[in-house]
Amino acid sequence: MKQIRAINCICQDSEKTMEKKYVGEFSFDQMGIMEGFLIDTTTNRKFLTFGYYKQGEMMSLIKGICDSEEEYPKEMIVKRKANSYQGEVSIKASFIDFPIGSCELQVIDIAKTKKEQREELSKLERRISLLKNNMNKKTEDLYTKCMPSQEKEKIFQLLRV
Repeated sequence: MKQIRAINCICQDSEKTMEKKYVGEFSFDQMGIMEGFLIDTTTNRKFLTFGYYKQGEMMSLIKGICDSEEEYPKEMIVKRKANSYQGEVSIKASFIDFPIGSCELQVIDIAKTKKEQREELSKLERRISLLKNNMNKKTEDLYTKCMPSQEKEKIFQLLRV
């Protein structure tokens, strides 16, 4: 069964002149594949997020774009340090990864009963679905490249048995 976590994120550009804060939620499965959303706390802008999560160690999170064709997705690669995950933010494109700053994430467990978890997961999956329907071409290409398809997931499940 998938689990849900809340996330708080602070990103700074290389010159340390601009700081962005995001909050959101993501779900992840036993393989660490994650999907969710982030919301910019200043503008209320929503971003599709996806990637890989290895609890207590590291995370590779792509912040996809769902409301602009000109903008590129960003990738956050972070490692566990003390009570948070810290690392680098890069522009993620098919032709280049360009570092643009640093970030710090806090992952928060959501304590709920199994029934509440199922309801929250259902709500989260609806929100993710809406964002997926609006992702720009660059984000869609990365999503297709990075995330396992239904066929791949079935193969992984067969291999684990």
